Amino acid sequence: MVKLKRLKSFLSLWLLGFWLIVFLGFGIFPAAKATTNSSTTLIPTLDWQQAKLPDWSQITFESLPPISSSGSFQAPEEVISQLDYDPSRQWIAGQTPDQFLKLGDFQSSFKLQNFDLSKIAQIVGLDLNNITLERVGIMNFQNL
Repeated sequence: MVKLKRLKSFLSLWLLGFWLIVFLGFGIFPAAKATTNSSTTLIPTLDWQQAKLPDWSQITFESLPPISSSGSFQAPEEVISQLDYDPSRQWIAGQTPDQFLKLGDFQSSFKLQNFDLSKIAQIVGLDLNNITLERVGIMNFQNL
């Protein structure tokens, strides 16, 4: 059981590394200027000890530069069975990462499976006992 968990963690990290290499290493994302005061900034940065670092508080998958070329990835069956999901996909030039990444890509790196609604509410300081459905915007457009 421990060996299977290690293998799943390794495969998830490998897949995350694969995507980072694809996006950044092969230049699929267009070059981004690393300045905070320029109107052409694609990725916001912070100055820290004379270095420019990404400002993660302002970065979302949607705000990242679009991918510059189309492509696809087909996972082997043994990888699919070990991950318990199929990481295969296609992407089209111009899509942002929020349009082609899958939640399963982050199952080990972010440990999303460890969070439920109550844990998320606690982290963001939300009291679920004081939330009604009418406060959930999309609920106003639903009916029985």
